[in-house]
Amino acid sequence: FIISLAHQPPFVIKKELDENNDVQWEGIEVRLVNLLSKLFNFTTDYREAGQTSKLG
Repeated sequence: FIISLAHQPPFVIKKELDENNDVQWEGIEVRLVNLLSKLFNFTTDYREAGQTSKLG
């Protein structure tokens, strides 16, 4: 699954780049999706949302 994320603390927190220049994501919702992906055996690909100024 491709999941679009935006920095919305404490639910989704955009962290610094890792050694592969990938953005690291943390937060309550990210942890929940990671738990579900392990439980139901699917993979995720997190991408940063495009126009975050229009988010509510």
